[in-house]
Amino acid sequence: MGLAAVSLAAGWPRWLEYVTQVLPAQARGEGLEWDAQYGLSALTHQLGAAPGFALELGSLSYIAMVVAGVVLANRLARAYGDEAFIALTPPALALVGGPYVHVHQMAAAIPLAFLLLRHVPRSRAMLLAAICCLAVPWQSLTELPAFGFLFSHNHFINPAPFLARVSDPNALAQAPWNAWIATMGNRDGRTPLEIVLTKLPTWFGLLALWWCAQRSLAPRARLRAAASA
Repeated sequence: MGLAAVSLAAGWPRWLEYVTQVLPAQARGEGLEWDAQYGLSALTHQLGAAPGFALELGSLSYIAMVVAGVVLANRLARAYGDEAFIALTPPALALVGGPYVHVHQMAAAIPLAFLLLRHVPRSRAMLLAAICCLAVPWQSLTELPAFGFLFSHNHFINPAPFLARVSDPNALAQAPWNAWIATMGNRDGRTPLEIVLTKLPTWFGLLALWWCAQRSLAPRARLRAAASA
């Protein structure tokens, strides 16, 4: 609530502009950028879905995963008597799908992995693997010059001259940035398969985390059922 109040300090017109123009423009510009995004919108657009449909589907999946995260958080908190699950589970599940997910946001899932590691020692190997997959920005590593022998990449071009040429003081600042994103997307030398390979470890980490959390609840559910029988 405090952050929301601060955001309104700039005035309603600026706040409305941000919500109704800047955020949608950002989603259209980067939410469908397959080479950098991990969200459902980018994936479905890459598979042939129309931009509007892909963004709507990603937004719906985000809402669904947040709700699923809240439900799972409450189940984990009750099962293990640890309210930290309530704070850490929804942000982790919100990274599955969604309209706009960058690799650095995966850090939000790591605290849940360590919390599960504390309470679910029998899944230790899987959780440690998930932590390794989520803690390392694999896609960013493959963009480094040292990995140029594996993938062709053009992300190290200075955007300043381009942005200076296309900037318009009467337009949203997002407009020239979206033009830059589109230009760089067309110059990315990686194939769709190569891009998928750089994302697989991170996706595995997220799904392994969800699987370990769900799996840990099954024996407890059976014990409760047996006790009540």
